[in-house]
Amino acid sequence: MSSLQGVPMTLAAEWVSSEFAPFLFAGLVLAGLGTIALFCIGLTALYRRRSMPYLLITLALGALVLRTVIGWGTAVGAVPMTIHHFIEHGLDCFVAVLLLITVYQSRSQRSFAADEDDATAKKPAVSQDVQNQQK
Repeated sequence: MSSLQGVPMTLAAEWVSSEFAPFLFAGLVLAGLGTIALFCIGLTALYRRRSMPYLLITLALGALVLRTVIGWGTAVGAVPMTIHHFIEHGLDCFVAVLLLITVYQSRSQRSFAADEDDATAKKPAVSQDVQNQQK
């Protein structure tokens, strides 16, 4: 058992030495607070924008929250290290895929819009007089 200014911390996990337990707990608390805050900001943005890119980013932020929960589970001994690695690396892959899909969608939407703008800009400007003469 270890303590951080009088707060007892018991770890069921055998792989954490008692001298590093306070740092692990501090890191997990900061990660948890940070990812939950980002996830809430993502939910707010998703509610306001209601678009696919915002949904994908919010899902990625939710996966980061889940990673922290798995980290806590591992630190207290509820999640075995093998399962921890399997889930966390799977979540890393999931986050990367979501971000790549978001970038790809944003890029293809922007390119499509830019192509339309270019096509409109390339059309010769025909005055009303010329249009009347052609009729």
